[in-house]
Amino acid sequence: MIDKSSTKAEVLEAVRQYGGWLQFASNKLRNDRDVVLTAFKQRAYSLRYAGSKLKRDCDFMIEVVKQNGFALYHASDDMRGYKEVVLAAVKKNGQSLEYASKVLRNDRNVVLEAVKQDGRAFEYASDELKDDFLFLLEALKTNNRVWLSIRDDVRFDSIQRFYPFGLVWEKDGNFDNLFKFMAFQDSLRGKK
Repeated sequence: MIDKSSTKAEVLEAVRQYGGWLQFASNKLRNDRDVVLTAFKQRAYSLRYAGSKLKRDCDFMIEVVKQNGFALYHASDDMRGYKEVVLAAVKKNGQSLEYASKVLRNDRNVVLEAVKQDGRAFEYASDELKDDFLFLLEALKTNNRVWLSIRDDVRFDSIQRFYPFGLVWEKDGNFDNLFKFMAFQDSLRGKK
């Protein structure tokens, strides 16, 4: 067992066996990059015991969220609002969007990266983006599993908008007709 007087070598040995022992280390060692990474690799949730300096360290947080997107949960509020950190997290696990700042849950690029990785991440997008019909279509193009996270009233509205064009999709999530229609609209606007 370790305590606040344990040396770095003793703490490293302990966290290699069980990452949770990090909680008993001194503040200095809980802010030591090597010690915390060793604990994190053994048990990801041990990041909760990391010191506040490390949780505010951008490079450190990017390193850990690239290994486990849900590590964003333990990041400082500043890091949850830092786009580079959040993008790294959602690329690893789209549902880590839940822990991003409100501003980044309203960022089109961040949300699209999240739904690309996991369509269910759309659930954590801002209400403003969820209600933006064009964004919804863009998200569906990225990952048709987004359809599962759309509110019923928005789904109904979507069907009403496209039904006159014969663009009702199959229950299995086949959106080919919808995407053909969107490509047609884009061609009329001069987009490629």
